[in-house]
Parts: sequence; C-alpha cells; structure tokens
Amino acid sequence: ADYIDSEIIAHMVACLKEYPNTRTILDIGGEDSKLMLVKDGVLVNFQMNKDCGGGTGAMIEAIATRLGVRIENVGEIALKSKSPANLPGKCGIFCQSAVVSELNKGRPISDILMGVCRALVGNYLAVLAKGKRLYEPIVFQGATAQNVALVKCFEESLKKPVLVPGNCSYMG
Repeated sequence: ADYIDSEIIAHMVACLKEYPNTRTILDIGGEDSKLMLVKDGVLVNFQMNKDCGGGTGAMIEAIATRLGVRIENVGEIALKSKSPANLPGKCGIFCQSAVVSELNKGRPISDILMGVCRALVGNYLAVLAKGKRLYEPIVFQGATAQNVALVKCFEESLKKPVLVPGNCSYMG
C-alpha cells in the first residue's frame, strides 16, 4: 500500500475485469489525472499529473460552484452549448478567471461549461498523452467519466469511441 503505483494498478485491474481487451485507460480524478497504456493485460506505460489541479475534477467542481451549477449537471448543461467558449486548460486559476470574464460578457453557461470540458480534455491529451499512441478499446474511469460532455470531448478529440464503466467512480 505504500507503493505509489498501487492506485495505477488498481485502476488497471478493475478495468481489465470489466473490459479484458482494454488498451488505453483514461482517468481524471478529483485531484490528479492518469493515463495508463495496456498491452495483453500488462501495464506497459503510464503517465500521471499530480502537480496541478488544473486538469482535474476539482477544477470543474470549482467552476460549477462559481456558476451555481450542481457538479452532477455540468455534462448535460454543457451538451446544450451552441458556441463553446475558448478557455485556457493548462491552469485552473487562469481557466476560472477566464470563466468569470466570459460570464461577465453574458456568455451562456452551457457555452462556458463546454469550453471548460474542452479545455480540460485538451490539457489532458497535451500533457499526459503527448507522443503516445492511444489504442482502442479506450476506457474512461474516475468520477469525472460520469460527465457526458467530457466523454464527448474525448471522443471528438481522439476520433475514437470511449467506453465508460457503470462503476467508473469506484474503479481506482
């Protein structure tokens, strides 16, 4: 339990139990993000971002609170977006500041939330997946995988389907 990678292994074991052919595991947690690459049931590579909350569920939660939106409703509201805001995703503080600016300009909350989801996914892929090939099947785990807008953003960015387990928030 003292070994730092135990959470990584837990994610992989839980995922392979439900999806034995998984090749890529995406995880955006409340305070960190992880990317795990699997081949023939063996973890071959992983990347973890634990230095900044900018690309995590904490960022979405802080923004949702600021906007007066329940975290459980963020995805459904974001999917109603007609013109997503272009927001910075590398820093949670900069993103929150940009959200306030967009809100003050009268931007619809749905456009802001979809912008947040796109920024988060863009940052995740730029930081964790840089230089890596993500093979299917791709499984998205963690509580943020319940956000349907994040799933859509991953699918659009990767141009591949993304599976979400029913118990995604407990798999790590």
